[in-house]
Amino acid sequence: MYDASESPEGEMHEKDVAKFHCVQPNEIGLVDKMKEEIEFRKQMNIAELNDLDEVTRLELEGFRTGTYLRMEKHDVPFERVEYFDPCDPVFVGGIGLGEQNVGYMQDKLKRHRWWNKKDHNGRHRMLKYTPEHMHCLAMYWGPFAPPQSGVVAVQNLSNNQASFRITATAVVLEFNHEGKLKKKLKWLVISARYSRKLH
Repeated sequence: MYDASESPEGEMHEKDVAKFHCVQPNEIGLVDKMKEEIEFRKQMNIAELNDLDEVTRLELEGFRTGTYLRMEKHDVPFERVEYFDPCDPVFVGGIGLGEQNVGYMQDKLKRHRWWNKKDHNGRHRMLKYTPEHMHCLAMYWGPFAPPQSGVVAVQNLSNNQASFRITATAVVLEFNHEGKLKKKLKWLVISARYSRKLH
């Protein structure tokens, strides 16, 4: 019967493993220290919050992940109640103070690689001058987002669409209340000589 531990290859493998373990330091690394410090702070915060009543804790901590909320919404359309589907999620949110300001945002945009870029008749559907596999600059009017925030562009949000596709992804570079956009025009000039007949 064959035993792999008796072969010289098996012996070399064990030696390599031993060398690998000897190389690693026995002391705790910086990442492990940071993890321990984060866990210690988390335990201290939990201990402090356990002493508070539920109302004060909610004011300080907010609703924890996985907490169920009961909401009452008034003036709901009749169709929403009649065609209610519990499988359709209802997103509830608000606009933060920083999101109420609107202006021009400049993004570094890249057309999504899996988006079908042409119609069946050969026309381009979306960004006509976006280079293939490269970023371009895009500017649009909308609510401000901090620089280096991610942006997702979607072509169509209708419910009757067969497939949901992301058109482009972008990163916010800067925002401004005024934007200067210029369109480059190509002029085709044909020189011609006009002569006047004298009578």
